[in-house]
Amino acid sequence: MSRYLIYYSYVGTSYSGSQRQLLLNKAVDSKTVQGVLDLVLERLWRRQASKTVSSSRTDVGVHAISTTAHFDFTPRLSTSPHPTPAFVTMGVNQILSSSKNHSYLRIQKTRVVPKTFHCRYNANRRFYVYRLCVLKPEVRLSSHRSVILDPLVPVAERCRCHVVGPRLGSPFNVEAFKETIRLFNGEHDFLTFMASPSRCFPGKQTVRDLEASVTSGRPFMDPSYDSLYENWQFYDIHFNAKSFLYKQIRRIVGTAIGVGQGVITLSEVQHMLDAPSPDNWNVRLTLAASTGLFLRKIDYEEKGWFHFFWPFSKTTANIQP
Repeated sequence: MSRYLIYYSYVGTSYSGSQRQLLLNKAVDSKTVQGVLDLVLERLWRRQASKTVSSSRTDVGVHAISTTAHFDFTPRLSTSPHPTPAFVTMGVNQILSSSKNHSYLRIQKTRVVPKTFHCRYNANRRFYVYRLCVLKPEVRLSSHRSVILDPLVPVAERCRCHVVGPRLGSPFNVEAFKETIRLFNGEHDFLTFMASPSRCFPGKQTVRDLEASVTSGRPFMDPSYDSLYENWQFYDIHFNAKSFLYKQIRRIVGTAIGVGQGVITLSEVQHMLDAPSPDNWNVRLTLAASTGLFLRKIDYEEKGWFHFFWPFSKTTANIQP
């Protein structure tokens, strides 16, 4: 048996989340990222294959620039060659590219890892970036556009960022937003910022050591290509931690947006951190959109995991297992 670690990316709006779903009547799961990967590997091996194990779970609409999963492969015969990492990468991508329904998923690279390696438990840090698109203060909105900002958003940014505008005639306070994000740095109990606390079974650890920062962002396209870009300023909110709670990042961003729009104050956010409880979530806040969130990378400490000798000939790259 060989264990393979795959790095892959996907457009989250094309799938019903990343985690495999258990469907009734043994129906085939072709709506989630993990379900599609399982189906493609079965087609590649031309038989029932080992299910993938993913390193992270993302909600519907969340994108991944680079994430990981591992799976095991056992050849039919003990003397049969094992497929090379290049064969896995090329084979999976060829099947994906031939399907118009799954062309938004790509394998970036494949590595062989020891049988004891686990892509989720051996992850050192997880890195996310949240893209915020803020309407510039000088842009004047007519009354019928005071709430509906969509006509002003460039097409290239649709479903790739979270759009924020003025509230009650007051422009978005970027500095207050940045100051709020800084509050979340360090070790805190983030129970208040976990959606569906019922998922938090007794003894579950909700303390996380988080690094968070805000930098100037950039548009997906050259702003000169679309005049609508002149209305917007982009910001990237960076997060990294060993692991995250359910919808933790989107709650944090939604909270900072609430401060930037004057919905709540910085002292109220501090109370939510200082007194962690599901009851202390401020109901005036809303969850930040999933489409602005990108899983950027999964970081592993090498520790010999990837320093291995590949024992099979390169000529096996084109061999069907």
